[in-house]
Amino acid sequence: MTDRSPAPRRAIRRPAAAAPCAAIVLAFIVWAGCTVTPENYEVLSYFFDGVPDPNAPIGSPGVPLRQSPTYSIHEPYADKKCVDCHGRRFQMSAVEPAVCLQCHETITDAQPLMHGPVAAVACLWCHTPHESPYAALLKGPDREVCGACHTPEMLGAAKTPEHEPDSAVSCLECHSGHGGTSRYFLHGEALLDQARAGRPDPQAAPDPTAEPRLQNPGEEPTP
Repeated sequence: MTDRSPAPRRAIRRPAAAAPCAAIVLAFIVWAGCTVTPENYEVLSYFFDGVPDPNAPIGSPGVPLRQSPTYSIHEPYADKKCVDCHGRRFQMSAVEPAVCLQCHETITDAQPLMHGPVAAVACLWCHTPHESPYAALLKGPDREVCGACHTPEMLGAAKTPEHEPDSAVSCLECHSGHGGTSRYFLHGEALLDQARAGRPDPQAAPDPTAEPRLQNPGEEPTP
């Protein structure tokens, strides 16, 4: 009688080199830290997604990120304090937005009128967490960042030429990005220009002691 029982399975052996390789990678990360440099970029980007390239060209004609005249870097990242945001288990992704409030705890209600994303702790809508060729860790030129939500159709360019899509005027010349005490978060010369144009008093604002409220794009002030 023929024996039809299945042949015993052989144990699957994992490559013996796996453990040493993992140890080498871990040792390299501990030695290099998480601050990306031209020297360690290739190795870090091989093992991790989303590693910022310090030599990536920006704008035109193209300048390495860290040679940008408006380069900015997040202080914990510069100081290699990765655990401040990523925790001791070092999660490379899925960091909760609320982690920003560990240092910026007063930012969400710093002004009587607050920008919606700021009040909602949606910091990464506008800012990058590590470094940027733009001031204040912005994700791009301020007109591009603002334009992701504030489309030309919303901005009334007919009354405000600075809102035209081809305008070179920085949004931050007239508006504060986080909030303010005046209509549309205007500041400086923009307030005076509103007054000279005979428009409604731009300084009309809620009582600073009142609870902060959000102002939506295009919203008229409450009488």
